[in-house]
Amino acid sequence: MSLENSVAPIDPDRDLGPFCALDGCQRRARHARKHGRYCSDACRAVARKTQATKTRAMKILGRLQSGPCTGLELLAAGGGIRYGARLAELRKRGHNITAENLGDGVWKYTLVMP
Repeated sequence: MSLENSVAPIDPDRDLGPFCALDGCQRRARHARKHGRYCSDACRAVARKTQATKTRAMKILGRLQSGPCTGLELLAAGGGIRYGARLAELRKRGHNITAENLGDGVWKYTLVMP
């Protein structure tokens, strides 16, 4: 017996509740009490990680707006260990960030204002 035969068909006229709050997820949040606004624990975890990543990127952007800085200063500003990935995200969003090699593995990052 296949799994498809054991599952009752979904009636499109019946309201199944709101969609999951995670961008791009098209599933319904049927278990609102258990998972909050998300359809599953997995979607909730992805949403939390995404929000944390955005927060780190904003901390890096704030530090760069105050002037040029090194990777160690970005790490200390709360950008996380993968500050290079956050810099790439900011560049993808349209921010012009330059990098200058100071030697011995030290880089200086500068936000170029238009």
